[in-house]
Amino acid sequence: MKKLIYKISEEEKNRILGLHRKQVIIERSQNKKLLSESEIKILLREQQEKEVEVLLNSLSENDPPEKWQQIIDKVEDLGEDVVTFIKKMKNKQLGKKFGNFLKNNFNRVKFKQAGDKIVSFFNKLTGKKPQVTTTVTSTPIPTPTPTPEPEDLNAWKNDTEKQKEYLLKNGYTEDSLNSFIGKKSDSYGSRKIIETIDRAIDQVFMATYYEPITNTEDISLLNMPKTLDQYYDVIKTYGFKIINFNDINQIKNFFPKLNGYDPSKDGIQKYIASKTRGNAYTLDDNVYGNPKTKVITWYEDTNKVVRISQTEFTNNKTDQSTKFTLDFIANFPLIGSYYNGVMNNISIANFEKYIITPDSYLVQFEEYEDEESIQKLFDFVRSWWAKDDGKGKSRYYNSNGKVYDVDTNVEFTDARSVMPRQAAKTDFDNLENKINQFFKDEELVTQLKKLEDLKNEARNIKWYE
Repeated sequence: MKKLIYKISEEEKNRILGLHRKQVIIERSQNKKLLSESEIKILLREQQEKEVEVLLNSLSENDPPEKWQQIIDKVEDLGEDVVTFIKKMKNKQLGKKFGNFLKNNFNRVKFKQAGDKIVSFFNKLTGKKPQVTTTVTSTPIPTPTPTPEPEDLNAWKNDTEKQKEYLLKNGYTEDSLNSFIGKKSDSYGSRKIIETIDRAIDQVFMATYYEPITNTEDISLLNMPKTLDQYYDVIKTYGFKIINFNDINQIKNFFPKLNGYDPSKDGIQKYIASKTRGNAYTLDDNVYGNPKTKVITWYEDTNKVVRISQTEFTNNKTDQSTKFTLDFIANFPLIGSYYNGVMNNISIANFEKYIITPDSYLVQFEEYEDEESIQKLFDFVRSWWAKDDGKGKSRYYNSNGKVYDVDTNVEFTDARSVMPRQAAKTDFDNLENKINQFFKDEELVTQLKKLEDLKNEARNIKWYE
């Protein structure tokens, strides 16, 4: 059989020389002249073997034949048959690795070189004569039958005809759907006008169809409550409960800082009005709060809007403080809202921020847990009668059995002290509960002694009975 001759292509030769030209000039030529043809051949051979060695080092003998086929193709593309290349390899360990793979996988790879040379090579390796042809073709792998995509059960919600069918079954008519053309929609490009019947159907469907949230990472208008009752049902599942304004302890729990306003419904209304720069503010009986985050939410009947905010408090573990910032949730119902007939007027961003994942956006409320933290509550209670959160001069002092205001020199009579003493007592009771909750044994005795001293100080100036 005629011996096949392989030559490296000019393109490959130029590629290798181009990659290594600079190193070649420096390392092999003192006068920095171009190399001779024989030197070039030596360098090409060295580089070829290095490239094959990199591929060999990246594989194990157990890797699939498809990966080893790349090495075989690389060697033969360099213009040399595989057997000769292995014999010339300087790294005999890698050459042995290459040969062992060929020995065990001869019938699973392809060669372009002469078959008799391969046969002779394997006779020497194994003493056996493998079944061989000039070109071995691997068994074709049948193309697998594609698995059909599972049916999308939610696809109908984006189909105009299916949306219309749903609406016609739920109280709408052709005329009522047409009446929404010309209305505005928040979910349609920043309150753009609805111009077509298809867009009207889509927006009415979005404002009507409701499926509760099951995946908090992928919420949409379809998951948003569409009515006030649905809104209340949703927030209850996230830990909200109605605030009882007749329970002063519950008020203090949701409003740790009232900035001088009474812990009552009237006081809360004035507190919110002060934050919104309003002259008056009226809350209905359905004010909901989350005890963990101190987020409150309520419906303003006057403006037909649901508001939400986090109240003011300081995290006693991190010293992070909050501010009361009034935000908007929605105009319910979402269809035909109070403001100029705007549809789908709901803030998904605020819904997520305050209700669904508040721990990602809001300061979290933390209770007192050590002496340093509880001292802040001692200072807070003392601030009823002392300046600078209990650290400054007393606001009231004793003189001949009477108590006077330091700044105004006005007597602090029993009549004047009745209301503030009631509020101060609530804070004393709260402080005592915290002490009993977080301290034990000797630490508990120490903190209760401090509390009794504080009570005596308050009694001395008519702030505690």
